[in-house]
Amino acid sequence: MVSCRIKFAAALLVLASPAAMAQNYPAKPLRMIIPFPAGGTADIIARLVGTKMSERIGQPVIAENRVGAGGTIGSDLVAKSAPDGYTFLMTTTGSHLLTSLVTKNVPYDPLRDFTPITGATESYSGLAVAPSLGINSVKELLDLARRNPGKLTFSSAGIGTAFHLAGALFGNAGNVALTHVPYKGAGQALNDLMTGTITMTFSAITSQLPFLRSGKLKLIAVLGSKRFGALPDVPTVSEALPNFENLEAMTGFLGPAGLPAPLLSRLNAELAGAVNSTDVRTKLEADGNTPVGNTPEQFAAHLQRAHLSYVRAVKLVNLKPE
Repeated sequence: MVSCRIKFAAALLVLASPAAMAQNYPAKPLRMIIPFPAGGTADIIARLVGTKMSERIGQPVIAENRVGAGGTIGSDLVAKSAPDGYTFLMTTTGSHLLTSLVTKNVPYDPLRDFTPITGATESYSGLAVAPSLGINSVKELLDLARRNPGKLTFSSAGIGTAFHLAGALFGNAGNVALTHVPYKGAGQALNDLMTGTITMTFSAITSQLPFLRSGKLKLIAVLGSKRFGALPDVPTVSEALPNFENLEAMTGFLGPAGLPAPLLSRLNAELAGAVNSTDVRTKLEADGNTPVGNTPEQFAAHLQRAHLSYVRAVKLVNLKPE
C-alpha cells in the first residue's frame, strides 16, 4: 500500500513538472496584459500579434488594457502572476525601463522580476514640426530655438516618458532651452502641433505617418542610430548632433520571473512565429514598424543594453524621480 502511494505521488510530480506542463500547454485562454490605452501603437501591435498567436495555438489570447500609473499597474500584475505561461506582458522598452528610473516606489524591478520572451518590433520615432513653421532641418530648428530661448515647446506622452527624455536630450545636445508640454497620448499632441499650439513633437513615426503623408506634418529627423527605411531621405538627429544620446527602442513580450524553460520556449516559438508570419509582417511594415521576433536571449541582451542607455540619459539631463 505504501509502495502504491509513493508511485502515485511520483506520478503526480511528473505530471506537474514543467516539461509535462509544456506538453499540455496551452489548456486554457492566455492573458496578454497591455499597460497602454486601447488604440495606441503598442496596443495595435499587441492585438495583431495576439490574434495570429491565437490562430496558431488554438486558444483565445485575451488582450487586457491595464492602464495607469505610467504603465506600472499592468506591469506589476504580470510581475506578480504565476509563471505558468498563461499571463504575459506586451510593453515598450522606454515605458518598461524608464518608469523605474523616473518614478518613485515602482513595485517591481524591470529586469529581475520578468522573463524576456521576444522582441516584437523595432520602434522608430521622429522629430516632427508643422510645415507652417518653415523649418526644414535640425540646424534650422536649433537656430530658431537660440533666437527664442525657452519659447519653443515640445510634446511628449507624459512626464518621465521616453519622449520627454528625448526632448531633454535634444535640448541638452543642442545647448538650447526648450519647454516641455506633456500630453496623455499622441493624438491630441499631434492635433496641437498641426494648429501651432506647440512647436515640435517627439513621438512614434507610426502615429505621425498619416499626417506626414498628407503634408500636415513634416518629419525633420529620426531618433535612433539609423534612418527610417520608409523615409530614407530624412536624416537622424545624431547626424546633425553627434553628441545626441540615442535611446534603443523596441516593443516586446515579457513573462513573470521564473518562467520554466519549456514554457518559455513554447511562448517564444508562438509569439515570434506570429510576428514573423507573412500577413503580420506585411501589416507591421505597412504601418512603419520593423518586425523583430528574436530569441529570449537576444531580447534580454537588448533590454540590458537599453537599460544602461536610459540610466546614462537620465543622469545626463538630471531627471529626478517624482
